[in-house]
Amino acid sequence: MALWSWFKVYFGFDERFLMNNELIELTKDLLVRHEGIKLMPYKDSLGYWTIGIGRCLDKTGIWPEEKGKVPDSMIDGISEEQAFLMLYNDMRRCYTQLVENVDFFASAPIMIQAVLMDMCFNLGIKGLLGFKNTLRYLKDEEYIKAADEMLESLWAKQVGFRAVHLASIVKFLGQ
Repeated sequence: MALWSWFKVYFGFDERFLMNNELIELTKDLLVRHEGIKLMPYKDSLGYWTIGIGRCLDKTGIWPEEKGKVPDSMIDGISEEQAFLMLYNDMRRCYTQLVENVDFFASAPIMIQAVLMDMCFNLGIKGLLGFKNTLRYLKDEEYIKAADEMLESLWAKQVGFRAVHLASIVKFLGQ
């Protein structure tokens, strides 16, 4: 048995949970564009303390694997390197949630994966799963209908440009 096969069997490793570099870069670029990079804590539009690239401190705080790598107290801010470490960890969690909850995610075109990663980051997995029609249209590769559904949502009214931008990516794939 090849070493990689043994490793997968022994550790119960599932390749579906590996983000490829292209998806990491695409999602990172979308999230930086939509969230911005803020190295000092600030209150977001809903009044939650946030830092870095959209990390909601009030809801998420610091993940265990970040202890010792980012400050326990964010009052003095963080470095750009720490902001990207936190973003990567958040993206990894979104990716895992999407693989576990959206049956077509792993086989979707990479741009659809990046859009879903951005939406999951913004809405949380529960919020994203509420987009039943959008998800059905994405699964059926009816991208124009999926984009229209995205734009007709309350979420689109709340986030403005982010929704328009993500929907335009989805619509482009349908042309």
